[in-house]
Amino acid sequence: MKKDSFTQLSEIIIDENLENILSKEVLKLLKDRIEYENSPGDKEYNMINDKLNIIDWKFICKCSSDKNVLELLKFNRNKIDWNELSENENAIELLKERIECEKNLNNDEYKKLSKINWKKLSGNINAIEQVKERIEYEKTLTEKEYENLEENSKIDWYILSQNVNAIELLKENKDKIDWRFLVNLLEK
Repeated sequence: MKKDSFTQLSEIIIDENLENILSKEVLKLLKDRIEYENSPGDKEYNMINDKLNIIDWKFICKCSSDKNVLELLKFNRNKIDWNELSENENAIELLKERIECEKNLNNDEYKKLSKINWKKLSGNINAIEQVKERIEYEKTLTEKEYENLEENSKIDWYILSQNVNAIELLKENKDKIDWRFLVNLLEK
């Protein structure tokens, strides 16, 4: 029998292997709040008096390092802000999945989505393989195709030049290095 996402999530949260009791309790509170926020229809939800006191999914996407909080995102993909998650060094598995998903979309579908922010991903120390693939993709584009990409859909060489894990990519693309900021790597 297939379990619904909240049953699966509950099992993760209640897992006896969790080391941090506080984390376990916070996750239970979050789960209850997610259920509450998801329960009314969209029209009703917008009328809830405490709509300013809702879960801040942008913050969770950008800052969460806890593996259990990242599980919350897996079970609430419709809440993920992919722009913010692009910076999250701990969310690489979710980002990899999303990149593959985006590759299979047509232009109209792609334009309507919250999507990976390649500018931010350029600074993600754990996304080097994905950045490398994107660089290879960008090299296949004509100059006009490249210029037509949105700014957040391109590798940002200024940011990449400050990514401590990008040295090999920078060696392979010396003409793209932002030399003013490469020296910042000496301080890390």
